[in-house]
Amino acid sequence: MPASVRLAPWILLGAAVVGAVLLRLPTLGEQSYWYDELATLNVTSVGFPSLLDALSASEATPPAYYFVAKAWRELLGDGETVLRLLSALSGIATVPVVYAAARSGGGTRAGVIAAALVAVNPLMVWFSQEARAYALLALLSALTFLFFVRALDDRRQRWIWAWAIAGALALATHYFAFTIIVPEGIWLYVMLRRSRAKVVLAGGGVLATAAALGPLALAQQNRTSWIESIDIVQRLLQVPQHFVVGLQSPSQALAALAVVSLAAVLIYLLAGADRPTRRTATRAGAMALGGFLLALAAAALGRDFLITRNLIALWPPFAVGVGVVLGAPRSGRVGLSAAAVLAALGVAISIWTALTPAAQRPDWRVLAQALEGPAGSRLILGRAVGGDMLPLTLYLAGTQPAPPGTRVRAAEVVVIALRPTPDYGIGPCWWGVFCGGEFDSELPIDFLLEVSRPPDLPPGLRLLERGKTERLLYRRYAAPGDTLLPPSSFFHPQLIQSPPPSAGG
Repeated sequence: MPASVRLAPWILLGAAVVGAVLLRLPTLGEQSYWYDELATLNVTSVGFPSLLDALSASEATPPAYYFVAKAWRELLGDGETVLRLLSALSGIATVPVVYAAARSGGGTRAGVIAAALVAVNPLMVWFSQEARAYALLALLSALTFLFFVRALDDRRQRWIWAWAIAGALALATHYFAFTIIVPEGIWLYVMLRRSRAKVVLAGGGVLATAAALGPLALAQQNRTSWIESIDIVQRLLQVPQHFVVGLQSPSQALAALAVVSLAAVLIYLLAGADRPTRRTATRAGAMALGGFLLALAAAALGRDFLITRNLIALWPPFAVGVGVVLGAPRSGRVGLSAAAVLAALGVAISIWTALTPAAQRPDWRVLAQALEGPAGSRLILGRAVGGDMLPLTLYLAGTQPAPPGTRVRAAEVVVIALRPTPDYGIGPCWWGVFCGGEFDSELPIDFLLEVSRPPDLPPGLRLLERGKTERLLYRRYAAPGDTLLPPSSFFHPQLIQSPPPSAGG
């Protein structure tokens, strides 16, 4: 075989990795931290001995990502680009892992297609640009699936142990790793009859990890009850759309059309596929579908955490299944054309998201720059922005959350509200008020749009300035003196900005 032909798959895989780099790294620091990333910063601000306590008090995920992020932060710093780089590298590393998993059962072309889908998929790009655990979870889940496939095809016991180690690490990164580990473990036990004792022993190691995480999970069990407030049918409908085109789209119809079209092509190609292709695709599809059904069963039993980002562990087998079907020899031009269209759609939506402020995270740095240089202390109130405004404390000097019910001598009162922007979110809201949707129908999204002085503020305020950023409106008022803060909550937070110390102080 000519060397050029032998190298071609590696060249294509390299191109997929380069594409993943180009869609993730250049814009890593373009947006400020958002609310969840602020939580990451807060947890990793404490020392290693106190990290579990901080995690128990503020998060609903296991500690592995935070220990890695803490070490990463100690070595490299905590700027947006630096801290998000951990997730970006995890997202990039997922490309060759998924390639290997798809190639193992479906051949080189299947591997290249699956790798390309990982590289350009908007959901994968989004979480690769966020200082949270999801990109690392996707990488570790991809590793569990790769070792799962190797254990089935190679039958060497080392792959069973590799699967168990990757599964334990995935579970220590996010509790929802169980959605991929449990179906894989059951499948291994059923199929590897001669190695069942080893599968049970390896699975016992994963169960030991779960048991060790039990006390922390119990302490965190009430921290994500907001998910249950969103209609589960809507959440179920948005998952396949998010998997295919990401969390948002310039057209609501585009996401549904893409899902229906992809499903139709896959069904058509599977109908004419050979037995090895069907077997490999069925194996990948069974892992993704089985994990989804497990999450649905947990929701039915009262542990409802079913939302797309918690199901990201299922994305690697989903990508492998799609790659195997589209890249099968009998799929021919239809499969390659569908793969090309799907990849092009991913690139287009990823670029559109990066260039569209209404489809991005709110940039609190821009607002902080607009509010720089106060003459005295400020009381900052959020209306319809909720706790999402708390990252402003990172960018506006001297700003901290205000204790409710205290009196503050404020030279100014600043009120922040959302600007009216298109709602590009697919389905109900998945991360707070900024993506529109139906997070809370009672939130007064246009509360301040045409109001000169909003209600429930102290009398005697004098309007100083009206301003706006890409995502926000703000009003600055001169305050008459002591100001009693209204009750504080997540949806109506208050911040206090203290004046800088004098030169002699």
